Amino acid sequence: MTNPTKYQQSYDFTGFQANNPNSPPPGVQIDIQLESIEQSIGQTVDALSDVRRSDGALQNGIVTQDSLSVGLVGQITTATAGLVTLAATARDDAQSAAADAAAAANTATVAADTLVTVADLAKNFYNDWGDFHTDSESTQDRGSVS
Repeated sequence: MTNPTKYQQSYDFTGFQANNPNSPPPGVQIDIQLESIEQSIGQTVDALSDVRRSDGALQNGIVTQDSLSVGLVGQITTATAGLVTLAATARDDAQSAAADAAAAANTATVAADTLVTVADLAKNFYNDWGDFHTDSESTQDRGSVS
């Protein structure tokens, strides 16, 4: 849309009244001025609606990189690059933490398996050899040594 036409008064009503104090204002000239004002205001309202929504916010899609100042584009680019760097670092840290957690889980599994094995060995030893903490005069079978 083209820019609205700015209203400019084209008739001097004060001059007419000074020169013709007893005459009514010229109706045709008043109508012409009012039509010019109406046209200018109408074009302004139409132009405003191209930019602004009824809720007062800017129309969707009208702010583009071309409409931003070079300095602002630079700031956004710098900030975005910083965010990308932070995100990459966070991703790398998360991957490292996940690898550490997997290694710790593996170590815990090995330790648990070892404890189960030791417990099984102790149980089997007890079943085969008995309780060595009993009285030495006990007749409990200690197994055979051969």
